[in-house]
Order: sequence, then C-alpha cells, then structure tokens
Amino acid sequence: MPDKRSQQISIRDAGLEDLDAILKIENLCFSQDKAYPLNLFLYYLIIPEYHFFVAERGKTLSGFIIGGEREGADAWIITLDVHPSERKQGIGESLVYRLEGAFQEARIGRVRLQVGVRNISALNLYKKLGYCRISTLRAYYANNEDAYIMSKLIGK
Repeated sequence: MPDKRSQQISIRDAGLEDLDAILKIENLCFSQDKAYPLNLFLYYLIIPEYHFFVAERGKTLSGFIIGGEREGADAWIITLDVHPSERKQGIGESLVYRLEGAFQEARIGRVRLQVGVRNISALNLYKKLGYCRISTLRAYYANNEDAYIMSKLIGK
C-alpha cells in the first residue's frame, strides 16, 4: 500500500456529498462550543458569495476551508479545518492558497481572519503565509477565549 504522504492532494469545490466527512473533521478539530453545526455548512454551500473548498488525498477528505466577502473589498477566512492525522503535510497551506486565488479572481485586496489566541498551530500557519495580527477580540469564543484578527494584503 502506498504511503499516504506520497499521494497528491487535490482541492475542489465542496458539495452536499461531502457534508458527513466535513462534520466529522469539524468535530475532531473544535470543541463543542466552537464547532459549526450542519445548517451553517449548508448555508455556506448554497450562498454564492462564499467559497467552500475541500482537500482530498485519494478518495479521503482531508480538510476544508470556507471564505467569503464580508466588508466591501475585504474578504474573510471563516474556517479552516484539517483532519488531525493529516496535519503538517501542506493541506492547510494548499487550502489557504486556493481560497486566496478565488479572492484574487474576485478582485479582493485584503483577507482577514480570526483565530483563537491558544491555537498555536493555526497562528504559526497564518504567520508563515504572511498574515499579521491587527487586533484582539476579548472573550470572542463561548469559553471566553480571546481571538486575534489577522490580515493579509493579496492585491487586486
């Protein structure tokens, strides 16, 4: 059997058929007070202003990303999840680059996101990809954890 790390990662638009795998990954990645419910994923799938991509290795869904335009010419990364067993293999990075490409096609100039201050692996990924912390949201999450707002200029 080939090593899964040698299998190529493909990024594609998410579909309804992906929802079970997306929910499983979401619940592995986030505690109950932070995990998104099924109806929110359905919303992001059907509203055209949002981009919803999944990453696959072979036939296995490894992660997903959702983003959308929120404030004029700005866009937001809403969520990025990578299955815990698939982390540190470039999947999150590939998903962010694909989403940034979609934003560039839409002539978006800046991308923002919020991330929990204790989510060190996500913070390191975003810093590596050129995102800078611009402010802090106090007690942003239900568990009173703060979040950083981070931003990156991607050009028009």
